[in-house]
Amino acid sequence: MWPWRAQSTVDAVQAAFTEVSPTPQTGSWPSGWPDMSSSSDYPVTREEALAVPALTRAVNLMATTVASLPIEQLAFDADHKRRRVELPSFMEQPETGRTRYATLTDTAKDLLLDGAAYWIVRERYSSGFPRSVKYAPVSDVSVMSNDYGDTTR
Repeated sequence: MWPWRAQSTVDAVQAAFTEVSPTPQTGSWPSGWPDMSSSSDYPVTREEALAVPALTRAVNLMATTVASLPIEQLAFDADHKRRRVELPSFMEQPETGRTRYATLTDTAKDLLLDGAAYWIVRERYSSGFPRSVKYAPVSDVSVMSNDYGDTTR
């Protein structure tokens, strides 16, 4: 059973209760490998992360679940009771020519993998509320700052 060997139950239990150092000891990595004790020094790209089948499956499962959930808008009436309000047409189909499911799936994937997601408002009602949007992949968005340190995307 290369490269592993079978352990007895006693060995496994003892190993489980042995105190473990929170950081790798010097020389614990194979020669030639970088010290990975600080993961912030070695960021993983989206492509590298999605090369792991289990992660890809987890991201897809969560994103499609979120996209398939119903969206409801609630408001409080004068008696402080919750009531359902009709959704703006924008939330029924945010992007023209694309299903709500596809837009929300892509949005959820960006949130899970990059911590941010973006929609570009294409049309607005006279009230200023969005009428339609376009999904913008995170890779197409850049963050800039002005002379005052304010960031814009």
